[in-house]
Amino acid sequence: MLQVPTEYAIEDETDDPRPQPEYDILYKQDVMSEDIFLGMGDKTPGSQDCTHMVVKVVFPGATMADLDLDVTKERLRAASSKLKLNLYLPLPVDDSKG
Repeated sequence: MLQVPTEYAIEDETDDPRPQPEYDILYKQDVMSEDIFLGMGDKTPGSQDCTHMVVKVVFPGATMADLDLDVTKERLRAASSKLKLNLYLPLPVDDSKG
């Protein structure tokens, strides 16, 4: 039988009635002047060339102390008493840096 790592296992969260909060994923990249003005770099404006990714999540009325946050290489989980986000990330992240 094939063992699926816990990080990739699909969880059944249909019995959790909490709605999903609003979130936005921002892609950023390190660019030099030759990338912008001369077009000499090999970077494209697409997300495949991003070097940084920021996920902004809105938990109205909650403080950081109220939140439960778990970031793994390919997943972000954030929850409060009223909202819950279980998001597979589009790009792998360094989970040791949050």
